[in-house]
Amino acid sequence: MLNRTYHAAGYECVGVTGVDYKTVNRRINATARLFEKLPVAEWAGNHRENNLLGALCIGLEPYEFFSVSDVQRFCQPQPRLPDRPHMRVSPAHDVLVPPQTGHQRVLSMFRRATDKVAEGARTLATDHLSVVIPKDATPEELVQMAAKLLEIAQSQRELLTA
Repeated sequence: MLNRTYHAAGYECVGVTGVDYKTVNRRINATARLFEKLPVAEWAGNHRENNLLGALCIGLEPYEFFSVSDVQRFCQPQPRLPDRPHMRVSPAHDVLVPPQTGHQRVLSMFRRATDKVAEGARTLATDHLSVVIPKDATPEELVQMAAKLLEIAQSQRELLTA
C-alpha cells in the first residue's frame, strides 16, 4: 500500500524493476524500524486523527531527524565490542563538558506543547514564564497558585538583596 502511495506521488516503485524501488523500500523499512524503537503508542495516546500527527511530530522533534540516513543510524543496533580491560580509558570529568544546547530545545518543545491546550484555557506569559490555566480550574486553585508564586517571588527577592 505504501509503494502505491509513493507511486501516486510520482515514484517508479510498484515493481522491483522500478527505478525508485530501492529508495522507496529503504524509506519504508527505516520508518518501520523507527516506530518499533520509539514509544509511538504513548505519544499517540487517545488522540483522534486530526491531533495524532501533531502529537507524533512533537514526540519526534527532540530526535532531530533530517534524513532517512539519520533514522537508519538511530535504529542501527550498536555492535557489542569485546571487553578489553587494557584498552579502557577512564573519563576525564574535569576536562570534558557536555553541550549546553539541549535546555533551550526542551523549553521550546514545551512552549509549543502549550499551544495545543484545550479550548477555553488561558495562557499568561512573560519573557521567561508561561502559565496555562485550564477552563475548569477552580477559584481556590487559582488562589493557591498565586500564593505559591508570591512565595517564590519573595524568596527570589531575598536572594537578590542578600
